Amino acid sequence: SSGCCMTTEDSRASADIALLFELSLGVSQSLELETNCERFLGRLISRKNLSHAALWVRCGALPRERRPPQPVEDEDLALVYRVPRRLSLPTILDADHPALRRARSEGPFSVLGGPQAPSAALGVRAVFPLGGIGLLELGSLARGEPMPARELGQLATVIGGFAVSVKGCLDHLRMVSEMTARKQLDEQLRHAQKMEAVGQLAGGIAHDFNNLLVGILGAAELLQREDVPTAERRELAGIVLDASQRAADLTRQLLAFSRREAPARRRVDLGEVVAEVVRLLERTVDPKVRIDVEPLAGGAPVLGDASELQNALLNLGLNARDAMPQGGRLVFRVRRATPQEAHGPDPGALSHPEALAIEVEDSGVGMTEQVRSRVFEPFFTTKPFGHGTGLGLAAVYGTVKRHGGTIRVESEPGQGSRFTLLLPLATQAGLEASPAAPSDDVLGGRGRVLVVDDEEAVGEMCVLMLESLGYEAHLARSGAEGLEACDAEETAFDLVILDMLMPGMSGVTVLEELRARGSSVPVVMCSGFGHAVDERRVHELGIRGTLPKPFTRGRLSQVVAHALQGRAAHTNDAQR
Repeated sequence: SSGCCMTTEDSRASADIALLFELSLGVSQSLELETNCERFLGRLISRKNLSHAALWVRCGALPRERRPPQPVEDEDLALVYRVPRRLSLPTILDADHPALRRARSEGPFSVLGGPQAPSAALGVRAVFPLGGIGLLELGSLARGEPMPARELGQLATVIGGFAVSVKGCLDHLRMVSEMTARKQLDEQLRHAQKMEAVGQLAGGIAHDFNNLLVGILGAAELLQREDVPTAERRELAGIVLDASQRAADLTRQLLAFSRREAPARRRVDLGEVVAEVVRLLERTVDPKVRIDVEPLAGGAPVLGDASELQNALLNLGLNARDAMPQGGRLVFRVRRATPQEAHGPDPGALSHPEALAIEVEDSGVGMTEQVRSRVFEPFFTTKPFGHGTGLGLAAVYGTVKRHGGTIRVESEPGQGSRFTLLLPLATQAGLEASPAAPSDDVLGGRGRVLVVDDEEAVGEMCVLMLESLGYEAHLARSGAEGLEACDAEETAFDLVILDMLMPGMSGVTVLEELRARGSSVPVVMCSGFGHAVDERRVHELGIRGTLPKPFTRGRLSQVVAHALQGRAAHTNDAQR
């Protein structure tokens, strides 16, 4: 009878429930806004036989990098998704747009077009507010049919779930954006602090370079005399070599401090780090300040970045210097930390069972409790205007924390200061050892080598060194000249040494052109910045070696021999 049969109303209600369930499946839990829109709006268009869907989001809810390029207010709406993508829709809805005003006051509404539709020309069928986040527009394939109130309410229920999903995606986008911006600011802070430290060292370094140049120039002038005995010539040449090596070491230290590379994590001996810092400070600190070092016997290994740690200790040393205008004593002390130091009074600061302590102690003016409590705040400084940015100790604090450690300060007015850095002790397992220092063993060889360098003195000296090793060497003074030489000789060169930075065509540009012309000649990149090119490009371009400037004859011989060995192995593999 009629009690056993489903009525038209029952069928419609069941269909409505099924539709709501099907649409709710399209409300994805993904944190990707585009993914959620594709899943939900694609299903909605297909199930409801719609012409299009478009989502506008309040500009203030979007991260700045996702906002439209034109000036907008936070309450304006920006188009973030549309289906199909080829539709021409307004990218911005003004905060006073009629559709937006009506949605705020009435909720979902049906409209056939006109000024109250976000895109009037498309025959909009329904508009849904998304709880203050934005606006969703649905277009009808059948123009002139407004959406019934029951259907509006039905869709509003599931679109409410979609709005919650959109809000979650927007919150995630903003969080990622803020984290990225914070990371960039942190990197800028660290680099600015490095530049400040290098600037403070500049005067002492210039003085040191002038002293080295006196030795180099004086010895070189005496070597030009014809009446210099052989023994004295050897002695003068030794002076030039020694002064040049010291200048190279100084340049290497400056490049290490000022670089903007990602920090490397490897086994580092704190004793060696302290020794490097002291060598730099001795060129800068007034002789009235005595620098003492108390190392830890047997080594002091930690896992970290040597450049970052050097920079942190350098800043502590420079601060100590400034605290002793009349002179005094500066001590760098490396020792094992006691368990009480490592885990209290800051419980959980170090998760490692063993730790090393570096103390930087001065006999300067000291600090009040008020200054001590703010000493690690960015931009806080007690120095006169123009004598400090307040970045140094903030960067030291950040470096220590990135190394899994903690830092403490003890100071009283007139009693000096002591900064104690506690860092986890490195274990033997799983650590990348610091690269061994290259030897100066000289390796002879045979082959034709092209040197491409715009600095005539560097290029000619490199050619002379190669010839003394047994190679036939040729010089090109620009990238274009180097390409011409390779074209003229075709495969005659066994190796090309390319300078990284040259006017007109850089070394990488020359190498890319060589590879584009089908040349497989081995290439060594030479750079005055300690690193010629990143590892990914080394692999892509088939670079056989890098040669940091300045280089010795021994180092040049090793790099060239290694590159030519690789060529022989490559040729043998190809022949097999």
